[in-house]
Amino acid sequence: MRANPLRPLQENIRRALVQHHRASRKAILCVIHAPIHAEAAGGTEITCRNLVEHLPGLLKYVLYPDDLLLCLEEHSPLGQWTYKYVRSWTQPHLLTDAETERIFLQILDEFQIDIVHFHHLYSLPLSLVRLARERGPKVFLTCHDGYYACVQRRLLDRELDECSEGGLCGYSSTTNPPRGGRIGMRLVDAILGARRLRGSLRPSRCSRS
Repeated sequence: MRANPLRPLQENIRRALVQHHRASRKAILCVIHAPIHAEAAGGTEITCRNLVEHLPGLLKYVLYPDDLLLCLEEHSPLGQWTYKYVRSWTQPHLLTDAETERIFLQILDEFQIDIVHFHHLYSLPLSLVRLARERGPKVFLTCHDGYYACVQRRLLDRELDECSEGGLCGYSSTTNPPRGGRIGMRLVDAILGARRLRGSLRPSRCSRS
């Protein structure tokens, strides 16, 4: 399939028009692990979608991974548009990834993001929260599940019992060092800088406990 040769021109025209609207609006970037309009969207995606659809007076962007692509949806008075950025590789449960970080910082600067709201970082590096905070936008983090303390997101072991053994479960870091099992709240403090976030939203009973 041939690429649309006019797409770069279309994107440039659109960005110029959005920049006109940008003069009187702040821009919010929602970061999530999956597209928010998919038929199989779960609770996290639906929550993010409702937020995007009911935030008046803002330019809204949604960033999510799609295999080797990073997709950026733009929701503006001109309608919806999707920008795509190509990565050379990906895997879940990353702490850092230079390529994804570079694209993320490019988006923050190019689209003049004022607020970043992290909904879920599965298949995205945790370091994005630190980078956003250092870049200057207001940063919010919503804990929809236990992912930041457990890569299985349930805080349960293979037998569906509560994690034990000093905070490690059956998916412990000794069996899979790069990904880890229950990584503990100290990681949240160290990598995400939770105490320095503008806000931390915990809508679920699981994440509050």
